[in-house]
Amino acid sequence: MKKDPGFYYRYFTGIFLYIQQYKIARPWQGLLILRRRDMELGPEEPYQLLLSGAVRRLYLEDLLSLENVSPKLALLKLIVSPKRKASELAESILERAETQEEFEKYLDVVEAILVNKFSDLSIMEVRKMLNLREADVTQTRFYQEVLQIGRQEGLEEGRQA
Repeated sequence: MKKDPGFYYRYFTGIFLYIQQYKIARPWQGLLILRRRDMELGPEEPYQLLLSGAVRRLYLEDLLSLENVSPKLALLKLIVSPKRKASELAESILERAETQEEFEKYLDVVEAILVNKFSDLSIMEVRKMLNLREADVTQTRFYQEVLQIGRQEGLEEGRQA
C-alpha cells in the first residue's frame, strides 16, 4: 500500500456500514496490518479514540527486529524481510512444522510470498532456494491454483477464437 490519504475514511466508513447493515450489537475490534509506520493513510485525528482502542495497527517492519517469533508471525515477517535473508527465514519456518499437514500449509504460504518477492524466479527455482528439489511441485496448492487459472484463461481464449 502506498500513500493513500483517503484510507482511514474508507476503512471506518466500511466498518460502520457493516455494523449497521448486519445489526451488530456486540463490541468489535479491528486489526490493520501495515507494511511500514511512515505510510500516509490520511488524517488520524477524527479516529484517534478508535485507533487507540478498538483498532490495533500491526506494522510488519516492527517484526524485523524480533527473534524467535511463532511460525505464523514469521510468515508475516517473511513478507518484509530483505531478499538476502528470505531464504534462511523461509527454511526456518518450514523446519518448525510439527506435522506433514502443517508443513504443507506453511509451504503453500512461503511459496506464495517468495514467488512475489522474487518475481523473476520460477516455482522450481524457489523450491531449490528452499532445498526442496525432491518434492513434487505439482502437488502444492499454489501450483494447482496457478494451473487452474491457466486452464480457465486457455478456455476463454479458445472460446474467443
